[in-house]
Amino acid sequence: MHWIFIRRISIESNRIIGNFGDNSDITELDIKNFSYSSEDLSGPLVGGATKTALLLSVNKQKFIIKNPYLKTDVYDMIDFLRLIGKKIDISDNSIVCSGNVMASSNQYIEFNLTQCISEIITYSTLALINNTNLTFLDLNKKTISLTLKPEIDILLAMGVSIKWERNNLHIQKKGDIKGLNIEVTPTTIQSDHQPFFVLLSLYGSTDCYIIVITPFFLVQKTYQRIKQFLNITI
Repeated sequence: MHWIFIRRISIESNRIIGNFGDNSDITELDIKNFSYSSEDLSGPLVGGATKTALLLSVNKQKFIIKNPYLKTDVYDMIDFLRLIGKKIDISDNSIVCSGNVMASSNQYIEFNLTQCISEIITYSTLALINNTNLTFLDLNKKTISLTLKPEIDILLAMGVSIKWERNNLHIQKKGDIKGLNIEVTPTTIQSDHQPFFVLLSLYGSTDCYIIVITPFFLVQKTYQRIKQFLNITI
């Protein structure tokens, strides 16, 4: 962990004590510094580091976040910062924040957070294995389309019908699920969703495999829980 925001830190008994330092000279942050891997973003720190960097950018004229973690909670924070006047540009490997923001202390801002996207995959899987059509009502289409793109692409390749009607998402099984080889990396499907794709693959019409390219201990317990019920090779 890189304590770039803290001037002095000490450990006393069971407490960690830190003092906030001068960060005026910090103009960029590389989230890979908080990753378990130097090649890809992985581990529990990358999301928090990205959001902390976004908070740090609020009163800076320009701030660059390299190799950001881009999932629902981060996109929500970006949308909120844009709402209060921050200019934010996003590319595949950076977030560029510009313009100072100083909201009034008595300003009231209404903002809707994105629904839990994992539930979309959970109940889509339940519907598909039970040959049931499913519609999710009044979703945040823009954010969900971005953050669930890897999952949606895989479901489409499996032969699942996925259609948007305004902010309503329709999930329908058109025929047999197609077995699909899936490579899981820290920037593709979320770790919580891997068991659901295991289940869908078992219902597929052809043999397939799922390769997990991430620290193995992060997913091993999840697979062990379902291994006793299903024929899965780990």
